[in-house]
Amino acid sequence: MHLEEWFMISVLGKTAGYPFGGEGPTPYYYKTTDLYVIVNLIWAIIFSATLTFGIITIVRKNVTGLFAALGTTVLMAVIMIAQGMIE
Repeated sequence: MHLEEWFMISVLGKTAGYPFGGEGPTPYYYKTTDLYVIVNLIWAIIFSATLTFGIITIVRKNVTGLFAALGTTVLMAVIMIAQGMIE
């Protein structure tokens, strides 16, 4: 999802419908297009790394690593939600 957002705005330049400029109750990263793109790219990298870690643990049949990947994914999702509440 974040990689798609990064691609749509950074590469394709489709910014219509986005409340950039901090208008209304929006998270802090909507202040500029560049900040929004950077935040989405960072989250895309983090979740891609977590997904890769999870896939590797499945292939290696490492149950402990799989629980670590699941825990990391849940933790990152909670942090991402909390970050979205910061105005």
